Amino acid sequence: SFVVDPAQVGAHGIPAGYDTMMIHKDDQQAANIDPATGYGREYIISDESRIYPDFVVNFVFDVAADRMKSVPSCEACESRPATLFCMQDNAKLCEICDRDIHSKSAIHARHNRVLLNEMQSSVGMTLCKEHTNMPVQFFDPIAHIPVCVHCKMSGSHSTGDFANHPLVPIQEAYMASMKDVEYEQRIIEDRRKNIYSQLAHIERTMDQVNVNHDKCQDQIYEIVQKVVQVLHEETQSKLSALLADESELKRQLEYFAWTENFLKYQQASINPVEFLSVFKSHSSVMAQAPSEIVDAAGGVRPDIRVIGRLDVVIDDTNPANVMQSVMPPSSSSAAAQQSSMSRPQPNVLPQRSQGGGGGGQQAQQSSQMPHRGPQGPGNAMPKYRNSNASRF
Repeated sequence: SFVVDPAQVGAHGIPAGYDTMMIHKDDQQAANIDPATGYGREYIISDESRIYPDFVVNFVFDVAADRMKSVPSCEACESRPATLFCMQDNAKLCEICDRDIHSKSAIHARHNRVLLNEMQSSVGMTLCKEHTNMPVQFFDPIAHIPVCVHCKMSGSHSTGDFANHPLVPIQEAYMASMKDVEYEQRIIEDRRKNIYSQLAHIERTMDQVNVNHDKCQDQIYEIVQKVVQVLHEETQSKLSALLADESELKRQLEYFAWTENFLKYQQASINPVEFLSVFKSHSSVMAQAPSEIVDAAGGVRPDIRVIGRLDVVIDDTNPANVMQSVMPPSSSSAAAQQSSMSRPQPNVLPQRSQGGGGGGQQAQQSSQMPHRGPQGPGNAMPKYRNSNASRF
């Protein structure tokens, strides 16, 4: 059976190679199940024809036997609790009624009486089901039934096939059965030790798998962090080049606005003769105004892209190196190197419990990325202008 958590039920079908899915119970749920009263497992199956009984229990309800096991009352007075059982009278009696009944004559005094609490555990005090006033004295090991003297002399074992069955004293049969029980218990104990050993091995392996998971996850986030840092640096380089052109163009606009405002001020504050002299100077200044085309960042394009994959694979050749991290190549040989790798589909990365980290892919600059543009004053890296740019 394929084991799944309750939350995963219905998320996927039964995987290939498995017949059923078993609902996993955690240690606390398993501890609430008393193995002495029974155990249970919950399965999900896709074919109802796979349901079949593993154990068939046949039982017979014996009213008399049930009466013997219940909390008894004296069958004579029916008021006081019974403490004794008379085998000849087949009756449960209290001590007072026992004295009254069995003191009437010497014949009654010879009746066999036993304590009720001893009767259930005494091998020789069990009554025959066919002859209810006779104790069982023998056991038929072939038919597996108890036999009393009446059964042997005139009952079931006096004629027919049962008459040829060997009879073993009930105490001897009981002791032999106890030896068989001890032998089976030794086998079960050995099997139990093996199971505990297997469980300990599974527990250690689960711990190792979890440690391996954490190690691989840390490696993945470390790789992602480095690649995202490369993404940020390349993006910052592009933005720096664009910011340089933007700053120069805005400076030219400010230059033109300043000269125009100054000329308007002169025109409004001086007479026409003086303005002619000032305009000559203005024309000389405008002749020196910046006229070159600003296109230092003309080659900047939004061409950063993600190439390659980060795969988690099983390294059968080296158990110590379970995860192989495949970083996307940064050189121009990326396509050739990628085509030579045979990679399975990457697994979905689990949510990280504590900050940091991103998705399962790596960002890297294209091999055709243009050279970084100029940076800000003093080679200081300017801040991101795009408010949507995320910080790692």
